[in-house]
Amino acid sequence: MADRPVDSASESRRARREHRTRRRWRNAASIVALLAVLVGFGLVLTETVRFGGGDRPSLARTIDTTRPRSTASTTTTLKGRPCRAPITDPAPLRLWIGGDSLAGTLGPSLGTIAGATGVVQPQFDSRVSSGLTNPTFFNWADHATKEMTRLDPEIAVFIIGANDFAAPMNTSVGADGQPQWKTDYTARIEAMLTAFGADARTVVWIGSPPFKDDRNEQIKQIDELAKSVIAKHPNVAYVDAYGLFTDADGKYAASLAPLDTPNADPVPVRAGDGVHLTTQGGERLAKAVYSVIDAQCSVTKQAVPGVVKATIQTEGSTTVSGGTNRGGGTVQTSPPATAPPNTSPPVATAPATTAPTVAPTTTSSPPESTTTTTGP
Repeated sequence: MADRPVDSASESRRARREHRTRRRWRNAASIVALLAVLVGFGLVLTETVRFGGGDRPSLARTIDTTRPRSTASTTTTLKGRPCRAPITDPAPLRLWIGGDSLAGTLGPSLGTIAGATGVVQPQFDSRVSSGLTNPTFFNWADHATKEMTRLDPEIAVFIIGANDFAAPMNTSVGADGQPQWKTDYTARIEAMLTAFGADARTVVWIGSPPFKDDRNEQIKQIDELAKSVIAKHPNVAYVDAYGLFTDADGKYAASLAPLDTPNADPVPVRAGDGVHLTTQGGERLAKAVYSVIDAQCSVTKQAVPGVVKATIQTEGSTTVSGGTNRGGGTVQTSPPATAPPNTSPPVATAPATTAPTVAPTTTSSPPESTTTTTGP
């Protein structure tokens, strides 16, 4: 039987169609690959993904306070350790706030905001002139280890660095070719995170705000180093207080408009010494930190109207003479640090769970420090 004649025109059309189809698939694949590269580059460039230690990327958790005041982002959640739920009046979220004398203003301010929800029990511990570089004056790593055991807070907030400004002045270089102060200070930060039990506890680390004097170059170096170390820990957020207290030009600002009303008249946020925070400054920082806690634990959604938890001040905590502690709210003094360890919520030293149904109208002032100091 004779072979059927070949329709050369038909075969040619079929070949052209197949060629066009292959070309379209190649073009589509190229576009998808290009988009993937661009998206990946964008994530790294914007630090949505930050590559830390080892070979695993970790989400950048720095709270960006350098944006325009009306759009500052402070609603970052930490995926490493979800918050306990529910949190209630009888079993409130245990919140600890500590650090140098700036914590003496932040603690009561954050305590007032968080305690007003009725489902957070705040406690603060401020130590005038303390830092990480002089443990012979006050050893924060040892103290925090004991306090975490005693109080078992679920969230630890820590502000430090202002009194460590001299560290970057050490110009010596280590065997690895890196500035020795960076190696030393990194080890001190890591020791604090170990003391806080950051692998199993949410930690909010706050850098130092700028000063009115000429220490800001050193302060910025310390803040940047802390930020880079914190980025390697999935349960730790870094709040950029430096950016929170600068003007549009990135300079020290004595007065700023409130965060929630950026078009309002500026209010004093820094004390006359150019170092400490005013009541309004404490509120400004407290709102930024509270937004992190609220995003993590949905505190506002679980609030109990009419219930207020008084803020507890750790016995031995010191404040600046003349004080910039906020007024209003209630500050109570906790038992000494030798109290038995707390192993279950609520905090053993917390006020009775039958909290007042209206906000208190009087304040008991924390003891003033007997230390004469010009630093925080």
